[in-house]
Amino acid sequence: MLEELKRILNIDWDSEDFHLMECINRAKSKVKSLLGVPFDEKESEQRELALNYARYAYNNVPELFEENFKSEILRNQFMVGANELEKKEQGTKEV
Repeated sequence: MLEELKRILNIDWDSEDFHLMECINRAKSKVKSLLGVPFDEKESEQRELALNYARYAYNNVPELFEENFKSEILRNQFMVGANELEKKEQGTKEV
């Protein structure tokens, strides 16, 4: 995710890698907190949310993230809930 974030921010130097990784780690924690499931880097929607949060964190405005991405957050929460319900229903059908 580091290289992807650097590309988004138009950063082609390495001196900020540590700071960018801190932003990415905070972003992963934030997405996990918002969605209530472990962060999955392979899930494109979660990854996109995390990259956007990291971008906001890098620019020192993380407090604006939830307001600006509320529809994406809500959509992801619904998807997570639907997936969990589907798993639960499949588990009861096997019994």
